[in-house]
Amino acid sequence: MITRMLTVKGPPGTVDPTHGSAAATLVKSFRRMHGFLGGIILVDVDASCVRTLGFWEDEEAVASSDKRAETMGANLSRALFGAHGSYHLQTFEVIAIDPPPAVAFPNGDPSNAGREI
Repeated sequence: MITRMLTVKGPPGTVDPTHGSAAATLVKSFRRMHGFLGGIILVDVDASCVRTLGFWEDEEAVASSDKRAETMGANLSRALFGAHGSYHLQTFEVIAIDPPPAVAFPNGDPSNAGREI
């Protein structure tokens, strides 16, 4: 499994928790792509930073979305921070994953697997 991390940063004091909804739209747009497994959105208000982690089946799947990820990173940065934002993409190999039960099974119920929390 491979993960791509998109980091979008803005000027100090310009991020609030609602900025995660714009990133969520980005992650949802990848759902239609072959090999996409899901994603996580993180917002750091103090650092004026939004991060997305997208999980992919393999290197081929993540590579097939590289161009789209670049475009979406630039668009998200511009949408959140205008000309004052920046973005950076990194790719990592996932070595281990042990999600808390609420992430693996929303509301602790295995019948909710794969649903949004």
